[in-house]
Amino acid sequence: MPNLDVEKVMKQAWDLFTKDLVPLLVGSIIAALLSTVSLLILAPVLHAGLYKMLIRRVREGRPAEIGDVFGCFDQFGTLFVTGLVFVLAVAAASFLCVLPGIFLAIAWMYSTPLIVDKKMGMGDALGKSWNMVVAQLGQHIVMVIIMAVVLGVLNLTVIGSFFTAPAVVAITMAMYFTLEGIGATGQPAPAAPYPPAPSAPPAGPGKFAEPPPLAAPAAAAGAGLSQAGQEIDSAVKGFTQPPQAAAPQPAGGARTQAHLVCTSCSQAAPQAGAFCNNCGEPLKVACSACKAALVPGAAFCTQCGARFV
Repeated sequence: MPNLDVEKVMKQAWDLFTKDLVPLLVGSIIAALLSTVSLLILAPVLHAGLYKMLIRRVREGRPAEIGDVFGCFDQFGTLFVTGLVFVLAVAAASFLCVLPGIFLAIAWMYSTPLIVDKKMGMGDALGKSWNMVVAQLGQHIVMVIIMAVVLGVLNLTVIGSFFTAPAVVAITMAMYFTLEGIGATGQPAPAAPYPPAPSAPPAGPGKFAEPPPLAAPAAAAGAGLSQAGQEIDSAVKGFTQPPQAAAPQPAGGARTQAHLVCTSCSQAAPQAGAFCNNCGEPLKVACSACKAALVPGAAFCTQCGARFV
């Protein structure tokens, strides 16, 4: 898993925030209004729509649209149940002690992006998010502190408070894509589906097990082959695809000079005769340029067009 570099995350978060500021701002206002009217029933699916704006920006390389806020209703059940479990578990943990509640909120912070981006179920999304955070817990704590400072500054004014939801979504998605190994924002999705996740050791007590690697989703994403996957793919192609032979030159053009060689000893063969004058074997001749078998006495190679000297 790539390192959660703070500087890189904040740069990508700023790019996401500024490039799609208007759709994020309008979408967050719509989500807040409709969530209130629906008594928070629509809150999880509308909030997921904000994540989808930036997922489509990075995965598909197209600007976010305000209508994306309504783009996750096909996953309403999963998002609603996950949101309910998230809120109840964090509330229960906070009631017992504040720190466990904060830890759970951080550990499950990627559950909604994983459901939207990779079509995971609730259990897989919560488990995957847990493992992503715990693997680099220190960096996540630093990022959450930075996020809290940013939100605190924005909430100093009424106007700034409107930008809190877009800021949270942008920073969260920048962290998510950094851990996914995705490059700068706005990149087109990789040509292949998501690379399989590396296998993880069995989870210890109190930890969620790493979900099995996903089958290739129908999306055109990284996110794609990963860097390691691209290197392996290039290496395999290098072994499996032979180099292209040079096309024969036209009859009137200059030709590479070659000579006939004995296929037994690779020594120059006479233009005529039945046996090699070097090894005495029955003469079977070939072009020294491309090793194609030839009839003794030919002036040109019928395979590569080389002229014999």
